[in-house]
Amino acid sequence: MANVQVQVPDPHPALPVDVQQAWKKTYTYSFRELKRDKPQSGDDQCHRYALRAANKSLRVIEPKSYEDAIGLEKWQVIHREYHEEKPFATENGTGAALVLKVVTMDGKKFAFPVPESERAKAEQAGIKRFAEKAALLPGRINP
Repeated sequence: MANVQVQVPDPHPALPVDVQQAWKKTYTYSFRELKRDKPQSGDDQCHRYALRAANKSLRVIEPKSYEDAIGLEKWQVIHREYHEEKPFATENGTGAALVLKVVTMDGKKFAFPVPESERAKAEQAGIKRFAEKAALLPGRINP
């Protein structure tokens, strides 16, 4: 069964080359694994099994903090931006807080307050977007 020919589909081209190679390796291994364990399985069933296994290897570990969210690789993130919002309390308890909002490639959304030590770096980089701009979008209820 080790000589089973596997036609590996191309992974998404936006993925880095090393991630694409790992995806292909996982796909090939999973396809052959099912063929070995259940020889009666058809190629369609093996393809679905291998595709699920390969895509599981792309799952993003959910960030639990600002540091985790900043540490996500570029291919794991669909959207990342900073907002200045009032609902979050700052470390000293006054004023608006800078918040990092992240959407991972699996569609999960996260928001983390930016620590004061990192706030100056974010503001200097010019990557801050204010919540007031979002309040002007159509369909949003303004207080």
